[in-house]
Amino acid sequence: MKLILIIVCGFFVNSQVLAQGKYGHNWVLGRGNTYNYNFDNQQLLVYDTNYKFYFRPGSSCISDSFGTLKIVSQGFDILGNSGTPIENGDTIVPVEIYIKQGGRSNYSQSSIILPFTNDIYYVITPTASDFEVLNYWNVPNSGRALFDLLLYHKVDMKLNGGLGKVVKRAIPLLENVQLSKTQMMACRHANGIDWWLLKQAHDTNLIYKFLVTSDSIYTYQPQGFSEPHFTKLDIHGQSMFNPEGTKYATVCLGINQLFFADFDRCTAQLSNPTIINLANHQIQPLDTTSEAAPRGICFSPNGSFIYIVKGYNIFQYEWGEPDSALAWYHVANLDTTWDQFQKWGSSYLGPDNKIYIGNLGGVGKAMTTIDNPDIKGAGCGFCPKCFQFPKIGAGNPPCMPNYELGADLPCWPLDNDDVKRKEEDFVVYPNPASTILHIKTDLKKIRELYNSVGQLIISTRENEINVIHLPGGVYYLKCGNAARKIIID
Repeated sequence: MKLILIIVCGFFVNSQVLAQGKYGHNWVLGRGNTYNYNFDNQQLLVYDTNYKFYFRPGSSCISDSFGTLKIVSQGFDILGNSGTPIENGDTIVPVEIYIKQGGRSNYSQSSIILPFTNDIYYVITPTASDFEVLNYWNVPNSGRALFDLLLYHKVDMKLNGGLGKVVKRAIPLLENVQLSKTQMMACRHANGIDWWLLKQAHDTNLIYKFLVTSDSIYTYQPQGFSEPHFTKLDIHGQSMFNPEGTKYATVCLGINQLFFADFDRCTAQLSNPTIINLANHQIQPLDTTSEAAPRGICFSPNGSFIYIVKGYNIFQYEWGEPDSALAWYHVANLDTTWDQFQKWGSSYLGPDNKIYIGNLGGVGKAMTTIDNPDIKGAGCGFCPKCFQFPKIGAGNPPCMPNYELGADLPCWPLDNDDVKRKEEDFVVYPNPASTILHIKTDLKKIRELYNSVGQLIISTRENEINVIHLPGGVYYLKCGNAARKIIID
């Protein structure tokens, strides 16, 4: 199902309980020896030590709003908290890629789980069709191995005696398109309930956008930017929002640049795009080769810094600092001796406001953290191998959006210019109105009338709106970034 909509929802819905739940307070991670780390009590509990599970960069997990682990995925199955596939949750991607990848996704951000009330969850999985794998992945020298599918799966955890069931399975959001194997992230809608899902295309900087609601998923118009032109080496990379959901950033292996833009949580519009050339450093102390291979990014809790994770180096970037010589700080080169170094992988902000940095390869016993990421320079607290595992198997953090982000209402917060604009520059009368609503303004924007639950009722360029047919109640008239509350009686 693909439906073009503009939805501005939930003006009066109190969503703070939903938005502030403990959905991200359990992490399931590891390779072979796998563990459930509970951030509330800082306990590392055994998930499996029989080498049954490999939670690589494409894995994800989620707890309920009270912090009880509910769903785990390695990108190819939907598992319960005990590691058993929930009903209808096994092999949720096409068979050929499942077999080729050994039942687990090796690509970062290739699954994500989005929660709703009433124990409803959506699992999103970009993947490759059987046709793509058979005709390109499995053909020597084909020069192509793409993702060409974006699927969603709806889970109702109330069913099956509380063990859960996939009630919608492998529903295509995109088909026969060229998608990055990585670079997918979600951000809460400004209503504090729904979710925006952004997925990068392969090669070009085209960004697909979807609105995920408790009932369905709606396809929005994608946005394209001329730069950066991502290369075909897309086996690693990350997209990320800042904690407030107002900035979007992405990197991909193969191009030494960061794409950075403003994000509107109400409309999902990306604006003010900026291309940032990444800092470089040698691969290792005894090798002067400069590394240009970004693999992950993570915003600091206060949003002032972006941490760029390359295979051999970690950088801190202060995006608001205009002097590039001052904006960049080289955090680290290695977190252990060279012969033991596994290279860094994905990075995510934990509920404790530390940044956790995964291992790209190998089966070590620890992950590296940045303990004070809001502090500029050396004070950021680079802590090599400080997240310890009882056994070998430490891999990458699970893919998670900021589950704790609340609502930002109304959906069109006034910017500085709108605050300064005199009231008489956007006059709406009479108010209350019963027949004709008159508009007096020099704004050359479409006039949009929304009802109290965010549905677009009327869109016009006229300065008179007939409201006689509308039921009485509260409405909002939007013109550009300016808005007025209207009473219709």
